[in-house]
Amino acid sequence: MSRFNLSFFPTSRALGLLALFVLTALLSGWILFSNVTKTSFHGDEPGWISEGFYYVDLLKKKDFDREKWLNRQARGWGAFNLPLGKYIIGVPVTIYSSRHWDGKKYYGFYQWNGGGYIEQKRRGNVPPDEILFTARRVTAFFGALTVGIVFILGYLTYNVWVGVIASSLLMFNGLFIETSTRAMIDIFYNFFMILFCIVAVWFLKSSTRWRALISSALFGVVVGLSCSVKLTGIIIGAILFGLLSAYKMYVENKSRSDAANWALVAMISSLVVIYALNPLFWVSFGKIDAGALVKESGPLYTEVVREGIRKDEMYARYPQFANITKPFDFFNMFFRWKNNNKWQTVWNKGKMWKQSKAIEFNNDFLFKRSTFRFQWIFFFFGFAIFAIKIIKSIRQGQVSPLGVTLFFFLVNYFFLLFTLGVNWGRWYMAIIISGDIIASAGIYEAVIWTGRKIIRRPA
Repeated sequence: MSRFNLSFFPTSRALGLLALFVLTALLSGWILFSNVTKTSFHGDEPGWISEGFYYVDLLKKKDFDREKWLNRQARGWGAFNLPLGKYIIGVPVTIYSSRHWDGKKYYGFYQWNGGGYIEQKRRGNVPPDEILFTARRVTAFFGALTVGIVFILGYLTYNVWVGVIASSLLMFNGLFIETSTRAMIDIFYNFFMILFCIVAVWFLKSSTRWRALISSALFGVVVGLSCSVKLTGIIIGAILFGLLSAYKMYVENKSRSDAANWALVAMISSLVVIYALNPLFWVSFGKIDAGALVKESGPLYTEVVREGIRKDEMYARYPQFANITKPFDFFNMFFRWKNNNKWQTVWNKGKMWKQSKAIEFNNDFLFKRSTFRFQWIFFFFGFAIFAIKIIKSIRQGQVSPLGVTLFFFLVNYFFLLFTLGVNWGRWYMAIIISGDIIASAGIYEAVIWTGRKIIRRPA
């Protein structure tokens, strides 16, 4: 596969790549930071800022009470999403508040049916500008880093030119700029997902048993970070790793036990990260009372098995049982996620699909959300190139890093197509980012082909 000659750099290829990474991140950062005060306000921003203050304050106080971490009154901003994204927003705004706002904590939620922006701000449902913009600068910083690692991913999976083109497409994409300059957690989620794609390239290229296991563990760590922002990170990560493991096992003729070991290591490392970052799942060993637990077991069995008591009521009435079963709360979150999707579909009727879901979904991805008008042509060209090269690599018995980008796109594409209940633009970011890399390969190959035709044309 072609590689751009970096011999003109003063020292090494690695230094040249680092310089390009920094350059793309800085250019993107300049674009994003200049839009921090210009991007339109979104009603979800007060919720994420409020919960950032709230959960960082719980950490500072070392208060791990289960009900406080569930934070039921916050609904979707509470325990529905794991707290890493809220930590990332909460730490900088807490520091800013301690230095410039007398240590006050903002806590308020935008009321969608409670009047316009000015009225909401008067009521305190919109944070002060200095707090809002501080939180937005955090997301802008992660947006700039995302552009930088997209360049790295483009380089690792194709060549440096594709990395440059992909990062350029992304940094000028309107939806990306909007997502990266709002005080919301979506850009953190996408940052960690692209980061585990880079680790996935290392996993595919690993030539020894130990390198494969180490890269599997690191993959699991980053998946754990993405899941700790949004629950779906572990779903996307697990499906992607399963596909890549099957691909590597088939092409390199590895045994099923090898693939099982990779999956086991990745799963364990991801769960370690998830549980380490989320006090909601921590058992309070100092509060365990064996006698009280025995007393709870009899009536608990009767109410759960015979009367079907609700989980929330069960936890409130049986504190000992609630304490020792905290680790299982992680698995309950998938049911909360499913129920929340149903609720969002009912409540957000204005964001429902206006025509066939498949038609509108693809129209938004290919046309409405693209960086330039005819990008879809290069996307399909690039998609064909990726597919052909991967098939060729299978026949040659060599894994291709192109599989990472293509499989990541396909996993996110079909996951969104089948689970997206409401048509919110920010949820397209994963397929836009991976789609930009695929389209960049199409642009690169089209330019190379055209250039060769011009050079070979007789005078």
